[in-house]
Amino acid sequence: MDLISGLAARYCIRQDARGFIELWGLVLVLAGAATATRATWWRGTLACAILLTGALAAAIFWACAASAPASLGTVAANPYGRNLDAMICVSSHAVETIDEWISIVAAFVVAIGLIALGIFRFRELPARGFAFAAGAVLLLFAAANGGLLLVGLSWCHSSRLF
Repeated sequence: MDLISGLAARYCIRQDARGFIELWGLVLVLAGAATATRATWWRGTLACAILLTGALAAAIFWACAASAPASLGTVAANPYGRNLDAMICVSSHAVETIDEWISIVAAFVVAIGLIALGIFRFRELPARGFAFAAGAVLLLFAAANGGLLLVGLSWCHSSRLF
């Protein structure tokens, strides 16, 4: 690793430290939940959430580290072409993206848990109805927040923006 890349990596860790710590906490909570449960399908769901969280963290770090030298003015040539603006946009909104992701994953996991409780645990109709209704509302919240996240990321990648 050359000096500029090392400085860019340190810059990205410092700039987005709070977000990466929050993602690490989310991974630890999901891993703890996955080890505490007996249901195989639930472990698979949590493992998928862990993998997607890791992929998001790696993508945000890569975009920040790749665009940091150019955004800091230490590299004269642009090796990424028009994608550099999108990488700078993603890295400048990293903490907001991470916070949206955490709310999506938390709402999704709680919704699936409520629906599973409604199916397997609750026997009374009012309790089941409440669990299903709350799960549906949380799934709608997660889907809407996921749509907003995708719109925000696609807005950053838009060539019309820059």
